[in-house]
Amino acid sequence: MTLDGLGQDSRPLQTCTPAQLNVTLKAQWVRVMDVVLIGPLMFAGGVALSRTGRAGLGTLLGAMGLGTIAFNARNWWLIHQAGRSS
Repeated sequence: MTLDGLGQDSRPLQTCTPAQLNVTLKAQWVRVMDVVLIGPLMFAGGVALSRTGRAGLGTLLGAMGLGTIAFNARNWWLIHQAGRSS
C-alpha cells in the first residue's frame, strides 16, 4: 500500500478489477436510470412532502435523492473511464 503524507492511500481508486469490468459495464444502464430518473423523482418527492408540512421526511427523501444521483454518477464515471483505458 502506498501512503501519502497524510496517511491516505494514494493509489488510484478502482471500483472493480479488469476481469470484472465486462460484467460491470453491462450494468451501467442501471446507474444511468438512477441518475436521470430515480434520484430526481426522490428529490421531487422530498420537495412535495416538505410543502405538505412533513419537512423532516421531505428533507430526508430529498437528501437521499441527491445522494443517489451523486453516488451513481460518480461510479458510472469511474467505470466508464476504466472501460475506456482498457
